[in-house]
Amino acid sequence: MKSAAIFTHPDNPGENHFFGSVARIAAEQGIPVWAPEDVNHPLWIERIRDMKPDVLFSFYYRNMLGDDILSLAPKGRLQPARFSAAAISRPRAVELGAG
Repeated sequence: MKSAAIFTHPDNPGENHFFGSVARIAAEQGIPVWAPEDVNHPLWIERIRDMKPDVLFSFYYRNMLGDDILSLAPKGRLQPARFSAAAISRPRAVELGAG
């Protein structure tokens, strides 16, 4: 499985950082990184729809992904709780991740 994109949020200087930067690792691997103010905005829902994800993962993302996004992954999705990294996957690409 390959990642096509990482969706994250800008780092908050007041936060503790418990994990390394998924955005930095993704960029080093040539994976596009996005940090929308509202990933559930219709513009981003459409962009994610255009990626045609098979699977979507969301971990450590500040905001829960809405049903409009979760329904885009026909082979499944995982969003265990309120986290801050999200990931979309399809056979040839897509992932959302933490900053």
